Amino acid sequence: MTKEQIHEALCKAPDEDKMRLAIACQMNGIDVRDIETGLANVLTGVQKAIKPAIEYYRYLGGK
Repeated sequence: MTKEQIHEALCKAPDEDKMRLAIACQMNGIDVRDIETGLANVLTGVQKAIKPAIEYYRYLGGK
């Protein structure tokens, strides 16, 4: 996922969840944009790690 996709998903989150995120960020001195960037990096890494496993599974006859 891109940072923009994560931002869009956060915008669509329920207000209660947005408030929790805002409070947690404020209490810890973190900018929400840093959360978006970090999450995008993590998801990109996970995708890169899982992709070869999925391709191998398909090679073995999985769907």
